[in-house]
Amino acid sequence: MTSSQVRGDVVDVLTTDHREVTALLGEIRATTDPQARRDLADTAISELVRHTVAEERGRVPHEELTELAAKVETAKKLAPTRPHPGAPNSELFHKLVGPGVGLVDRLRDKLTGRATG
Repeated sequence: MTSSQVRGDVVDVLTTDHREVTALLGEIRATTDPQARRDLADTAISELVRHTVAEERGRVPHEELTELAAKVETAKKLAPTRPHPGAPNSELFHKLVGPGVGLVDRLRDKLTGRATG
């Protein structure tokens, strides 16, 4: 199977998923029974989650996801643990000062017994 065939198959599956979710949403709107609406909403949510996972797997290579996960974990270890509303909202500030602020926050959390992340 060629990559264009796989891509075509993925597009067909995702298009079908979109139609199914749209139909579920129509059923939710048309139903007046609260329990039936809840059940349909649960089904729609499950389908949307499944669809999103499938879509992302088809779009983003596994290696790239692994690399992204490592970057997120590193950022979580360095990021501040408390809000700092007075801090400037700039990329340069966050890259240069953010890790230091995070270190001070974690030290403060340790001294006060506050749980972090």
